[in-house]
Amino acid sequence: SLLVYDLATKAGDGGSIERLSNMALDSISGMMEHQKVLLQNAIRKVDHSFENFRSMLNLMTVLLIVGAVFIAFLIIGSIVRPMNFIRRVLHNMSLGILPDEDIPGGRDEIGQMSVALNGVVKALKGISDFSLQIGKGNFESDFKPLSEKDILGNALLDMREELKIAASEQEKRHKEDDQRNWATQGMAKFGEILRQDNDNITEFSQNIISHLVQYLNANQGGFFLISSEDRGEQFIELQAFYAYNKKKYLERKIRIGEGLVGRCVQEKATIYLTDIPKDYIKITSGLGGDNPRSLILVPLMMNEQVYGVIEIASFKAFEPYQIEFMEKLAASIASTVSAVQINMQTAQLLEQSRQHTEEMLAQEEEMRQNMEELRATQEQSARREELLEKKVKELKAKLEELQK
Repeated sequence: SLLVYDLATKAGDGGSIERLSNMALDSISGMMEHQKVLLQNAIRKVDHSFENFRSMLNLMTVLLIVGAVFIAFLIIGSIVRPMNFIRRVLHNMSLGILPDEDIPGGRDEIGQMSVALNGVVKALKGISDFSLQIGKGNFESDFKPLSEKDILGNALLDMREELKIAASEQEKRHKEDDQRNWATQGMAKFGEILRQDNDNITEFSQNIISHLVQYLNANQGGFFLISSEDRGEQFIELQAFYAYNKKKYLERKIRIGEGLVGRCVQEKATIYLTDIPKDYIKITSGLGGDNPRSLILVPLMMNEQVYGVIEIASFKAFEPYQIEFMEKLAASIASTVSAVQINMQTAQLLEQSRQHTEEMLAQEEEMRQNMEELRATQEQSARREELLEKKVKELKAKLEELQK
């Protein structure tokens, strides 16, 4: 626009068109050269800028690559190292080796894996401790499964319950075996005692009651037998005792149905008391006297016939197997008492028979002597009679001679 303005000014000044055209062409050529120079300068600047940009881009590319490699190395390192650590932990776990410390982890997926693996390790340690406690017989050890669907945990709980039941049953069997062995040994022990001194009821009774109180680990006891008075009335009498207050039973005879002993005989059944009547009986010791905790009276019975009563007092309660043992032993004692009484009666009868035989023999000897004396008397009488007859005949002969 400046060029046109300049040409128009010059044309107004009277210049020719050709000259003006040449001038315009020259100006345009100059301008074109100038523009070309400017364009070349601009291209050079652009080329320089592009070269700078390319260099910067290359530098940025290198930096980005280095940064990417560094970041990738960091990222790979942050992934690979925990993964390798987890791999080693899993490998050790496959060998049965559990880590002592928790596996570190972040908030990413690997961290979540670490948390899950820590949970597994903790659960396995809990299972291991629980298994050790079960192996030691501690079935009350606390253990909770990871969830309702924890197969191993729930299986361990089921196993614990089964082992607890099995241990309880085994303990029960052992206890029953011990009780049976105790009763069997007791019956054998008292069987030997029953075979001894069975010809002396006093020694027999004392041996039974003293050994029975000791075998039961009780405190005192009494051995009562049924006796009969001359008129045939029965009563109960204390025959032997162990750590017993005998004065209580020396004052009177216990009749059938009277007191606990008499009631035991009358009912023909065992009486077991844990609520002892006041002042019924006291157990004496170095610390004085005190009421027993339990008292048992067992009838000595065979074939529905009662021969006596065993009374045992103790500071401890009697177990059912001990009561059963005493009842079985009481039947054996009753059989032996019956045999002893029969033997005693037999011995008395034999003694009476012996005395009667001796009396009969004495009477027989006396009768023999009397018979001999009678025979001698008869012989003497016969001789006298013969002598008298001879004298009579002589007298008759003399009379006949005198009459002639």
